[in-house]
Amino acid sequence: MVLLTDIISSQQCFNNISTGIPSLDQIFIQNISGIKNKIYDFQSASTCNAMYIVIGSLIISHLKNNQPVVIINTLNKFPLHFLTSHPEFESKWVNEKLLVMYTCDTFAKLYSCFLFNHKTNIIHNNSIIIINDFHELIELYKLELSSAHEELILKHHIDMNSTLLLNNTTTTTTKEPLPELPPTSDLLKTSPIAKFHTHLESLFNTLFQICISHNSMLFILGHLDTKYQTYRMKSQPQMNSSQLSYADRGRVVLAPHVYEKLSTVSRISFWHDWYHHTPHFRENFPAVRQGHKVSINEGQLRLVFGVRVESHGGRGYGPVYFDVDGEFYHDDDDDKYEQRNEKYRLIDLSRVNNNYRREELSTIPSSPIMHESTVIDVSVTDESFQI
Repeated sequence: MVLLTDIISSQQCFNNISTGIPSLDQIFIQNISGIKNKIYDFQSASTCNAMYIVIGSLIISHLKNNQPVVIINTLNKFPLHFLTSHPEFESKWVNEKLLVMYTCDTFAKLYSCFLFNHKTNIIHNNSIIIINDFHELIELYKLELSSAHEELILKHHIDMNSTLLLNNTTTTTTKEPLPELPPTSDLLKTSPIAKFHTHLESLFNTLFQICISHNSMLFILGHLDTKYQTYRMKSQPQMNSSQLSYADRGRVVLAPHVYEKLSTVSRISFWHDWYHHTPHFRENFPAVRQGHKVSINEGQLRLVFGVRVESHGGRGYGPVYFDVDGEFYHDDDDDKYEQRNEKYRLIDLSRVNNNYRREELSTIPSSPIMHESTVIDVSVTDESFQI
């Protein structure tokens, strides 16, 4: 029997973890209080480091409580410099009891790592578990299954054709029997995609069991998928079908990897966005008159980090904006900002007067609309941009 006091005390191990961004903590940390939600899906644009910055802050906050962290590398190594350059990092944490790293570069190794944890004892209680490049490893395994399936079928056909040709050219009356698949073989009965989903479901079940039995949190890290999304213009003159250009009727978008068995998992997406989209910009550079355009100069065109959180119930929050603090966000006479020893600090760009307004996510429409992208008017006589 599990006592309520044991459940409460086990959950308190994660009460002090933080992303380092107050606005993101308000909408992300509240999901951690749920007992069932133990796996979090982090997906990022390929050129965006925000995911590793946030996961680095989560690791540091957990290590400060002397709780273990396990990092499992798959296809690529976890960039440790996001940990070592954190202002609160301590080298004494890198030991076999607190911060350990393993390598599982195949699906089979990753699966066995969790399946036989009772023998290897890799995962300890109250751990934060991180699987780097999880989605890429899963996609690679799906391709390997399909490739192996095609090779086996091709080999079987070659054997049959070779035997048939041999029987046709031989002068003896004895013919070689055509090779047949064993009765227990499912080569022609089960598709490789069906096998892939079965194996993936078994892996997820094992991951959930590990999280529950060891009271641990699991973060799977990966990159957003690239997809082509078609759309239809709102107003379009009547044209013959021969005049339509299908090449211009779509766009390339970044979309998260979606697995059916992860429908109960919170997904956090990271990408780059423009600074002038943030509440921090609107607060510091307001419009002169309401309804008028805001002018920005070329020096204010800066890319920052954007985050969106989608809870396991399908509800989305965000976006939350943040960046690495620097001279860009401080006046020349601001003595409070100092750059020290290559350590980075984060600045929350979604906090306006110490408040954060949560907004529900809007899905990507099938046709482009004006507020999806900023229209920048460049004036020849003025060196500023207007949005």
